[in-house]
Amino acid sequence: MTSNNVVVMAEHALAPVRNPDDWKPRLPQPLAQLRLFEDGRPVAATDLTPAVKSAAVALVEQWEAALAPATADEIVMTLGRLSAILASRHDRTDLQGILLAYAEDLEGIPSRVIRAAAVKIRRTSKWFPTIAEIREAVAEMYAAERPYAIRSYALKWVAENPKPSGWTDEEWWNYRALKAAHEWARQRGIMN
Repeated sequence: MTSNNVVVMAEHALAPVRNPDDWKPRLPQPLAQLRLFEDGRPVAATDLTPAVKSAAVALVEQWEAALAPATADEIVMTLGRLSAILASRHDRTDLQGILLAYAEDLEGIPSRVIRAAAVKIRRTSKWFPTIAEIREAVAEMYAAERPYAIRSYALKWVAENPKPSGWTDEEWWNYRALKAAHEWARQRGIMN
């Protein structure tokens, strides 16, 4: 398996560039200057200094915090604001009950992802969304972030696990680090 050999700065490979209002990880200084291949693999194993290792751990901690599930109250508050703006398909007499049912069905999704999905829905829809429509918007948010989160975790994994003899850097990245990163992402729900 041959990866793309385009060399980029870590900012390009590890931090999503989107709307400035969106959440974006802050790259710790040692990572900001790191040169990576476009797939996130370090250009040189010698670049994985103790400072880079610590910075990679800090970056993954940012992702962990950003992926923390929303509370039911956070979901209800976000969807309550959305219901105040958009026309509803439901009888508004039991709006609290509807919002609680939505919160139950959307548990486990990070609050910042639900908020971003709500903003997208608010800008593109005339009607209060169904749970399926919210989940679709959430999936789009995850799809946009997934590569960056996985590369960040894989970089941390490579920094913490020295490559055994007989493996090339590319094999170590593709077959071990990315596998560990995908498992990490699956456990946090961003691979669904």
